[in-house]
Amino acid sequence: MGVRTTLAGITATAGHILSANSMGANISAQLTAAGALLGDCVAALKAIIDTTPLGVVTATVQSGGSGYSAGNVLSLPNGAQVTVATVTSGAVATVSITTPGVAVPGFTALPSNPVAATNVSGTGTGATFNLTWGQADANLSAFNTAIGNLS
Repeated sequence: MGVRTTLAGITATAGHILSANSMGANISAQLTAAGALLGDCVAALKAIIDTTPLGVVTATVQSGGSGYSAGNVLSLPNGAQVTVATVTSGAVATVSITTPGVAVPGFTALPSNPVAATNVSGTGTGATFNLTWGQADANLSAFNTAIGNLS
């Protein structure tokens, strides 16, 4: 029988293949710890994303109201603003988002649709909109999707 040596959990016998039973357990434990750490990192990133400010990403005309002109700027809840892009007989037909506004999940309540608009410039009354809130930054939105895919 050859010389038998044990070092750092590895048993070696001269002329034989190393047996790494306890070494395998150590590697497994390290991988488990690394997985737990990764899980903690993902959870922390999700917590950050869950409190990332949202902005208006779409504003759909629910009711066009009357007396509006293209170029009018309208104020919506949470600091959002839209500019009237087109009108049909004085009723708002389409808008573009000028300022997305800010809503922080857990701190700022999102308004219920439809929301009423107030004039910043121009005249007109009665326009209401259905707003969709989301992460207006495309890079942040893609990051959020990637983090969601990790869990």
